[in-house]
Amino acid sequence: MDRFTIAKAEKLGIHDWMLGLKEQGIIRHLGYSFHDTPDILEAYTIKHDWDFVQIQLNYLDWELQNAKRSYQFLVERDIPVIVMEPVRGGALANLPEAAQSRLLEADSAVSAASWAIRYVASLPGVLTILSGMSNPEQLRDNLATINGDYQLAPDDYELLDEVRQLYLASGRIPCTECHYCMPCPAGVNIPESFALYNRYLDTDDTAALCAEYAALGSGQPNACVKCKACEPKCPQKIVISKELEKPQHYYEFTTAPCDQVQPPT
Repeated sequence: MDRFTIAKAEKLGIHDWMLGLKEQGIIRHLGYSFHDTPDILEAYTIKHDWDFVQIQLNYLDWELQNAKRSYQFLVERDIPVIVMEPVRGGALANLPEAAQSRLLEADSAVSAASWAIRYVASLPGVLTILSGMSNPEQLRDNLATINGDYQLAPDDYELLDEVRQLYLASGRIPCTECHYCMPCPAGVNIPESFALYNRYLDTDDTAALCAEYAALGSGQPNACVKCKACEPKCPQKIVISKELEKPQHYYEFTTAPCDQVQPPT
C-alpha cells in the first residue's frame, strides 16, 4: 500500500469488505504491507483496526527512510511488525569494501547478512522477518543466525551505525532491484543500470563494466527522457531520473573509453 493504492482501496471500501471476511472467519488476521512515507502510514493505520503492518526495516533505512518513526509508531500501538527487506535486497550482504572490512574486524565468523538479520530480530515487537534467499548457503546462514544468540549488544549498534555511514559515503544508489519502476516508457533497464553502477564502484574491472553496460543495449541510462513516470512507483523514493546520470557518467567519463578495452575471453 502507498498513498495511491490507499486512495483506491478507500474508494472501493476494501477494508470494510475484508473486515467482513474476518468476522466470518474466512481470514484470521487483517493487515497490510506498506511502501510510502511514515506520515502516510500513521494516517492510514489509525483510520482502521489492524492486526499487523508490514514495513521495510533494516539498519540502513532506520534513518535513510525514517523506518525508525514507522516502527516506533506501530510498537507504541501494540501492532505487530512484519519486516520486509531486512538485508535490503541483498545490498547489506554485499557491502562496500570499507564497511565489509569493519564487520570482519568485529567478528570474522559472522556474515554481513547475519548482522542485518540480527539488527531486525533484536527489535521488540517484530513478529516475522521476511528474508529473500537465493541458495542453500544463505538459508543455512539465516537459520544459524536465528537459532543462535542473535541479540545485539550496545557496542554492536554503534558498529552498525558506523557501517551505515560507510555505506552512505560510498555513493551507492539505494536500489533494491524490486522492478516496481518497470517497464520504463523509454525502454531504460533501470534496476540493472543501478546494479552495475553499484557493483563496480569498488573495482577497477573496466572490461567487465564495459561488457555489462554494452549488454544493456537500448536499455542504457542515456535513453532516459526524464518523463519521471517511474518515480512515484519506487518504494525507495529514489529520484530515478537524476540517479540514472550516475551510471551514465561513470561509464562515459570515470572509466577508460570502452572501445579501448579488450572484451574478456
